[in-house]
Amino acid sequence: MNIVVDTSAVVAIITLETEARAFSAGLASATRRVMTSVNLLEARLVLSFAKGMPPETVSDFVMRERIDIVPFDAALSDLAFEAYGRYGKGRHAARLNMGDCAAYALAKARGWPLLYKGDDFSETDIERA
Repeated sequence: MNIVVDTSAVVAIITLETEARAFSAGLASATRRVMTSVNLLEARLVLSFAKGMPPETVSDFVMRERIDIVPFDAALSDLAFEAYGRYGKGRHAARLNMGDCAAYALAKARGWPLLYKGDDFSETDIERA
């Protein structure tokens, strides 16, 4: 199975949150793992500025877990824009933010399930990995 990885799963694994083991197993069982360049940036920002970790923490994790980074192009931008219009904060119970919409867009474009923490995406039409 191929999966798209959301920022929330990366942060949960690196910071050893309660779900870290389950998310790690999900990554390990996937044939291919991808995330957007937007979500890579978001993970770096969260872990560096909110958690005080060195920025290379995320890069090292991505390399070790063999997560391919997909450039966030105009087509993904269009899908993310549509996702925000449909599921964005203040518009829908899913309350997706910009990073969420980037991950949603890649999962939608590929037709792959999304590895994520929380309940936000369960309110959307994206399959959970």
